Amino acid sequence: MSHDRFEIEALARGRRVVIRLRGELDHYTADRARAVIGEVVRSGSDAVVLDLSGLDFMDAGGIHLLEELRDGVHGDATFSMIGGEGPVALALGLLPDRILPSADVGG
Repeated sequence: MSHDRFEIEALARGRRVVIRLRGELDHYTADRARAVIGEVVRSGSDAVVLDLSGLDFMDAGGIHLLEELRDGVHGDATFSMIGGEGPVALALGLLPDRILPSADVGG
């Protein structure tokens, strides 16, 4: 896996922020995602939507990050997700329950 194949972008929409992840979310890149998520939460965002549609790979490091978000490790913001196709859907499908609720990003 190439660690250069990971991009992250935070897009503010009022007090909600959509974080777009692209490339490979793995053990090595999850810390970069944690740092951006931490900045977003500290900025006062109430709701954070993770857009996984740009990911083409996710391993246990990415799953662990999603579990942390579900369990409130990163503050009081509400987390949800969209996307997660192909290999990412396979990784998510190995879990008994959906880690984060699906987001409604309309409007």
